[in-house]
Amino acid sequence: MGSSNSEDSKHSHITVVITPEDLYAACTTACTPERCDNATVRPLEPPLVERGQPGQLIPFEVAKRDPVIRDLPATPIDLLFRYILSTDSRSIYKRLETIYEPGNDLTVDEAMVRFTGRSLETTTIPQKPTPTDYKVWVLGQSGYFVRWLWHVHGRGPCGLVPQQRSRQGDEEVAEEHLTPTQRVVTSLLTLLPLAVYHVFLVNLFASVKLFKALRSSQVGAAGTCRKDSGVDELLVAEKDREGKGIPWGQMHCIPTNDGKVNQFSWKDNALVLFLTTVFREGNQVIRSRQWPAGSSAANRAAREVFGSELGKDLRVPLGIDEYSHHTNGVDTGDQLRSYNQYSRPIRRGGWQSIAWNFLLEVILVNSFLLQSGVSQSGRPSRANTNGGDTYLPN
Repeated sequence: MGSSNSEDSKHSHITVVITPEDLYAACTTACTPERCDNATVRPLEPPLVERGQPGQLIPFEVAKRDPVIRDLPATPIDLLFRYILSTDSRSIYKRLETIYEPGNDLTVDEAMVRFTGRSLETTTIPQKPTPTDYKVWVLGQSGYFVRWLWHVHGRGPCGLVPQQRSRQGDEEVAEEHLTPTQRVVTSLLTLLPLAVYHVFLVNLFASVKLFKALRSSQVGAAGTCRKDSGVDELLVAEKDREGKGIPWGQMHCIPTNDGKVNQFSWKDNALVLFLTTVFREGNQVIRSRQWPAGSSAANRAAREVFGSELGKDLRVPLGIDEYSHHTNGVDTGDQLRSYNQYSRPIRRGGWQSIAWNFLLEVILVNSFLLQSGVSQSGRPSRANTNGGDTYLPN
C-alpha cells in the first residue's frame, strides 16, 4: 500500500507492494478496536419493484477456459526458488504470469494472516479458523492465490481502483455506485490479464448493482445474496416468511427489467436467494443428496421429498451447483496454508507477519499446486471435472 496519508492519493492508483514503513504508517492511525471491522460493509439496496418477464434474461456468455500451466523448472525446489527471489506482491504477480494463466472461474473472499501479538489493526471474523488476525482480500482459484489486496482495520481495503465517473445521460455507469467492500472485487479483477471471467461471490459482496457493474466490465457473476442486496420485493417477501409453504426444490426466477441479472429463490433446507448474470432458470443438474438430519421445521419439511430413502438423486439449479464447487477457492488455499505454519510466535512488527506468514505461505502453496497439476497431467483435476453429473436441457 502507498505510504501517503492522503485519501485521494491512496485511491488514485493500484499499489500492491507493502513495506514495513508503509504498514507502520497505516497502523498508527487512530481507530477503535472492535469485534467486527466497521470498514467492512455489506450492500444496502432497496428491493426492486420493476421486474422483467419470465425468460427475459440475456445470459452473459462465458466460454469455459481451464487454467494453463506453462513449462515449469525441472525440480520443485527450482520452482520454489524462482518464487522466493520475489520480495513483494508485485514481483510475485510478474513471476506468476510467466507460469500460470488462470481459468475463468474465480472467487473473492477474506483471508487471515496469523499474528500472535497485540495490535489495534487485527480484525475479528468469528467463522474463520483463526478468528482474530490481520485481514487480506484474495482472488483465488481452486486454492491458488492469484491476486490480493491488503486491509487496514478501521480504514478498509487499500489500493482500490477509482470508480468510473458517470457521464451525462450514461445511466448504466450512473448505477455503479459501489461500496468500498464491493470495489475490492472490481479492483482485484482489474489486476488480471484482459479476458472474460466468471466470479463467484458470497453475500458480503453480492448485489444487483455490483453484478450489473461486473457485466459491463465483461465479467460474469453468480452468488448468494441477502434481502438488502436490491433483489425483487417478491423474493424479499418469500425470505421474510422463511420459505414457509414452499416445497423443497421449488425455484422462483425474476429477471431484472433490463434482462441483465437473474434473481431467484430456491428452497433447499432453507430458502436461498441467488443472483446470476450467466445461468438461466431452466439450467439444472442431478445431484445425489443425503437425508437431512436435525429436528428443525426446515429439516422436517425437506425430509418429505426423501420419503424412506437415506439418499436420493434430485434436481439442483446449475448456478447453485457451480457456486458450491467454486466459491471455496480461497478457503482451500487457507486450509493448505495452515498445514505449513510454524509454531514460532510473531508478536512484534506487523510486516513480519505479512512477509513470513502470508507471502511465504502463498509461495509454498502456489508452488505445491503447480507441481500437483503437472504430476497429475492426463487425469482431470477435481476442480475441472463434472464427476459424471447429468446435466439437464434448458
